[in-house]
Amino acid sequence: MDGRSGSGGVAGSGLAAASDQILVERAVDGDATAFGEIVRRHSSLIRAYVSRIVGSLSEADDVVQDAFITAWKQLPSLRDGSAVRPWLMRTASREAFARLRRRTADVPIEDVPLVQSAHPDPEVRAVRQA
Repeated sequence: MDGRSGSGGVAGSGLAAASDQILVERAVDGDATAFGEIVRRHSSLIRAYVSRIVGSLSEADDVVQDAFITAWKQLPSLRDGSAVRPWLMRTASREAFARLRRRTADVPIEDVPLVQSAHPDPEVRAVRQA
């Protein structure tokens, strides 16, 4: 077998050559394979972009996955299928900044101010309280 026969080979090569506009139209009609091609085509760019925002590749992977889930759900709202790349970038950046807002503030211990006690010697304080 040459890898091109069967249902996967021809359809896969056809989708790889299809424009973003056609892929979006097919994905809006429920073609998950077409959406998979959109993901394959644009995920590395979006992952690199998001990793610059969130600062880690592992967190970027989570954000990119969330962005593509959001994109799948909202794909019918995309007016111009040929503009899917910038639309995905906006979707991913919104997801990335939402992730940053949800982060807890990690403060290095060196940056935490020391609290000064009214009694510098803890033994004196303990004796007074006894």
